[in-house]
Amino acid sequence: NFDITAVDTRGNASTQSVVVNVKDTKAPVFTSDSSITIDDTVEKGSVVYDVKATDKSELRFELAGRDSNVFSLKEKSGELIIQQSPELTNKTEYAINVTATDSQGNGTTQAVMINVNDTKAPVFTSSGSSSVDENVSPGFSVYQAATSDASSVQYSLTGDDASDFT
Repeated sequence: NFDITAVDTRGNASTQSVVVNVKDTKAPVFTSDSSITIDDTVEKGSVVYDVKATDKSELRFELAGRDSNVFSLKEKSGELIIQQSPELTNKTEYAINVTATDSQGNGTTQAVMINVNDTKAPVFTSSGSSSVDENVSPGFSVYQAATSDASSVQYSLTGDDASDFT
């Protein structure tokens, strides 16, 4: 703000106050990570991520992207809430986009990858016992292990008789 004075050749003067408004043209800048990891045991309704951005004015957040239906986003706080447990979907990652918009309408979008950490041990679906006739040939299959798990499983043998089997 300033005052400007005009004076003519006869010494007559007039003063006017001027107000300068600086228009915000800069989009918000994200400060939150673009990749996070959540456990597969996270419960429905949990806050899994806080969207953060900086700007001179108040921000509003929006959610979009391939997996946006799995989450909800609080418009003012930026809290991302999961709407279903990852264990029910067997997904290993989710992709979303979050947009931060300031009060002047300047917006910016950040892609966020949410990786799911498998925290559960495999569950055996095969029986815990097996019957086999005596005197079978070496290499004869005596047991087929089976498990259910979201990821690949490796097996190992331990115990007193483990060395007798491969």
